[in-house]
Amino acid sequence: MAIIKCPECGHQVSNRAATCPSCGIQIAGKVMKCPECGEFVFTDQEICPNCHYPLHKASIPAIHTGEPADIISKIPSHKADNNENGHRNSAKKYLPYVVVFMVILMSVFVFLYFSKKIESQNEADAYHAAVESNEPTLLQQYLDMYPDAPIAHRDSVMMSLDLLKKADLEWTNTVVSNSKTAFMKYIDAHPESVHIMEAEFKIDSIDWAEATRKNTMEALKAYIDTHPDGEHIAEARQMADELESQEVSAADKQMIATLFTTFFNSISSGDEETLASTLAPMMKSFLHKENATKNDAVTYMRKLHSSQPDLKKITMRANNDWKINKVRIDESAFEYNVDFSADQHIECTSPDNSSLTTLKVTATVSSDGNITGLNMKKMAER
Repeated sequence: MAIIKCPECGHQVSNRAATCPSCGIQIAGKVMKCPECGEFVFTDQEICPNCHYPLHKASIPAIHTGEPADIISKIPSHKADNNENGHRNSAKKYLPYVVVFMVILMSVFVFLYFSKKIESQNEADAYHAAVESNEPTLLQQYLDMYPDAPIAHRDSVMMSLDLLKKADLEWTNTVVSNSKTAFMKYIDAHPESVHIMEAEFKIDSIDWAEATRKNTMEALKAYIDTHPDGEHIAEARQMADELESQEVSAADKQMIATLFTTFFNSISSGDEETLASTLAPMMKSFLHKENATKNDAVTYMRKLHSSQPDLKKITMRANNDWKINKVRIDESAFEYNVDFSADQHIECTSPDNSSLTTLKVTATVSSDGNITGLNMKKMAER
């Protein structure tokens, strides 16, 4: 018999008592000693309430009524349990390290997954950018940066690069030829080439050089119509306006013809006043005399009428073989350079004194219709 603490209420009770006299719970055959801490516990408990040791992992004999008290003290050694508990404690000791290792491992897997995904996305973006750019540098850069890219992508990029290299060779040959036809063929063959703007600029330059070489209204108008936004459009329009202002119109020709008809009729008739009305107050030259005046012309007419004592009639007439150039002097003034031939018929009483002379006339006329210069030279005499 032994005195123990009731596992229920803690009062002292005999281990052979049927029940605890304090709380009335059954004692005999229902209690055992915890092999770990030595406290008495109920046999139906799974773990010790005091040390939490698992009670039924090892076979421990229950304390029955009538057993000697020292039987409990002679329970076999629990080395196996202690070893197992040591292993358990060791496992608990390394558990945090295992958890940390697993977290790190998962982090590595996650990092590798997203890195691969990002790398794949970067490759796809670089591929589309290179193909859409049509730039040999970007295409080659893609091939260098992504040697392990999908075969379809690399094949597509290499094909684009080969086509661009071929186009570049064609462009080099076109530039060397410097032909408008070659540039136009290149544009038709490669409408998306990076050299399109340069080719159009070359064509513009070629057409402009041709227009300025010809320097005609037709050539300038052709350039303006073909290149409304051309590099030289402003200059072309200015030159066209200049030529248009210098173009001799039908009205200009009529004015010139009327002026010289009046001039020659007044000489033929000896009309000094009408002769003077056709002349500028100061002339550059008149019959090779520089800075001549109207009086010089009147003097010439008088000498002509007194050249033959038996003079009957003088007839001077322009032959209408006009060559007229309209020349701008400044922004607001211009003059006409006129070349033509004229016949001078001097009729006398004596046929020997009569003559018919063809003269070459070179004259300048102001924009207000006055002769500013006139020289005559004999071409033939009959």
